[in-house]
Amino acid sequence: MRTKVITHRLNFMLAPAALTKQAELVDTSSVFRGHDMCRPSSAQWINPLLPQTSGSAHPPQSAT
Repeated sequence: MRTKVITHRLNFMLAPAALTKQAELVDTSSVFRGHDMCRPSSAQWINPLLPQTSGSAHPPQSAT
């Protein structure tokens, strides 16, 4: 729940900046719902914050 509130607030703050730069703000929160960093590792689409690495809190890079 807290993550949802923080994401909403962040998007609310970013929207005017995107508009000023004539950019589109894409809200991905609904796409990632259920796959956030607080879920079990098998369901995560976002890397956890700890251990802190260069990929913390970012989607994992897919293997190619």
